[in-house]
Amino acid sequence: MAALDEAGAAGAPLKERARLAYNLGVSEAARGEAMRSVAWFEAALRAAPGLGDARYNLDLARAEAGLGPRTGDGLLESLEAAAGALTPGESEWLALLGALLFAGAGLLEALRGGRWARRWLVLVAVSQPVFFAPLALHLSERGSEPFMVIDPSGVQLRAAPEAGAERVGSLPAGEVVSYLDELPGWTKVRVGGEARWVPSEALFELRL
Repeated sequence: MAALDEAGAAGAPLKERARLAYNLGVSEAARGEAMRSVAWFEAALRAAPGLGDARYNLDLARAEAGLGPRTGDGLLESLEAAAGALTPGESEWLALLGALLFAGAGLLEALRGGRWARRWLVLVAVSQPVFFAPLALHLSERGSEPFMVIDPSGVQLRAAPEAGAERVGSLPAGEVVSYLDELPGWTKVRVGGEARWVPSEALFELRL
């Protein structure tokens, strides 16, 4: 933990911090802290999506914690997982490549015309979501701090930051929510577009 704090203060590359987070995940797994292990591996993957060891051990840790797979088998989940496999910088380069291809195809069609040029322009146009989806995903997450529920039994959502406040739902273990604010012992998060309060001890910050 001290090494990770020092790396963050020194502005170390995300890949370096991800490796430290991965080591913490291994350590927590060895201590029998399955949910904390899941959180550290998830944090490592968010910082360095290409860290294969973290992905493999995350699956093991989630199984040990009684959680399902990190992503579903549906098309939407698969596309989101694929988009999230790129870092923000890589997603920007991919979007730039898509824009250049589209501009080039449009210029080719304008200058030469013909069936082949039109087909190429259409093909590049319909493939644009592939080039821009990773960037859109990262932009949608910008400014929001992701927190994971690490209480194995889940957590109750409260309308106010106090134990006796009205219950307004619950979150299962492993759920990821966006941070909004905090008070001593309590954290405000966004759930379904609404602001809710949960005990801070039940949450784990995923951004390194």
